[in-house]
Amino acid sequence: MCSILDDLTDLIIRPPRRDYTKRDLGPREGSLNGRPYRRTDFTIQNNEGQRLECSLFERADTYQNQHYNPCVIYCHGNAGCRTESHNLIPVLIPRGIALVVFDFTGCGRSEGDYITLGWREQSDLE
Repeated sequence: MCSILDDLTDLIIRPPRRDYTKRDLGPREGSLNGRPYRRTDFTIQNNEGQRLECSLFERADTYQNQHYNPCVIYCHGNAGCRTESHNLIPVLIPRGIALVVFDFTGCGRSEGDYITLGWREQSDLE
């Protein structure tokens, strides 16, 4: 009985991670509606010192415009990962809206062994 309970608990707080490669994130540079864009991968640390894997998608001509552009921060769902955001790229980037995507703690390629269904994940946004 204890083993079944442990297995159920693991399904909730340690679901299988979505495994992906950098290639699954898409090209580092591309063009949408004749506008060049780029992907920049980076890491940040959350408040607990765990590494979070992130990507910024933006128009490549943004800096030439010399003004700030809006940015959407995409937060994936339970046991998801940053590759879930691909459908937003062709919608946001041509409009000059940057997109930041990341893997929450314990998800995708970020550090951490557990997810907390939103309890601690909110601190990943701080």
